[in-house]
Amino acid sequence: MKIALFFVEYSNIEDIIDLISQIEDNNISFYVWCNGRSDKSKELERFANVYYSQDNIGYINPFIILSKKIWNLNYDFHILANSDIKIDNLFFKTLTNIKFDKTIGAIAPAIYLPSGRNQNPNALNRPSNAKIKLFLFMYRYKQVYSLLMFIRSIKNKYKNNIKDKTPPVTNIYSMHGCFMVFTRNSKLNSWDSFGAFLQDEELYVAEELRIRNLKTIYHEDLKIWHFEHRVTGRFKLEVYRKWHFKSMTFLWNKYFKTT
Repeated sequence: MKIALFFVEYSNIEDIIDLISQIEDNNISFYVWCNGRSDKSKELERFANVYYSQDNIGYINPFIILSKKIWNLNYDFHILANSDIKIDNLFFKTLTNIKFDKTIGAIAPAIYLPSGRNQNPNALNRPSNAKIKLFLFMYRYKQVYSLLMFIRSIKNKYKNNIKDKTPPVTNIYSMHGCFMVFTRNSKLNSWDSFGAFLQDEELYVAEELRIRNLKTIYHEDLKIWHFEHRVTGRFKLEVYRKWHFKSMTFLWNKYFKTT
């Protein structure tokens, strides 16, 4: 089977090169969206197919654009990955041996943090309209957003001590964005673009699959380790709030408002 593995560059070229160098599989082709040219990006061309852009358009949109460009190359899987990860040595062999039907649009691996907590499933069930409206309210106001982020940090620390009870293989609503596996059934070449810059891309992916009557399955035999060295970590909380609000507004208007 043929696999296309995608990265989006944002001051992380060395990490991308290091990760690509660890993968020895002739069935995998590498694609990188680069935000500008540099001496380092020239080096990257030795390892991957590099596409240059003068505009930073986020994380998921470059992946959709590149997937459309190469869709006719008939890759069996399109994978979007962060660079701050470690991929299990048996990952790609396990992936190609998984049996799935035409209703499966995406496959979510187990994604382990250094604490041992599994970041998948991102969500088992679709959020209600009331929950999306609540997020819109919390993302609209700076003070409320700051409180939400504090509560989430406490909640995540608590989650680190909870044993994962997700079945080994199961249908889920959304997968974590740091490593997304799409089957050819996903028809990525027909997807609309994500109408925001960053944040909440997992919801966008889940909804684009849902409106095509496609499922996402979680499979614990596929293992990824995520170190969370976020290249966006330099931005202030207020910037994140604005990103969140814009993305949630887009998601509400496109997928939830009329359902």
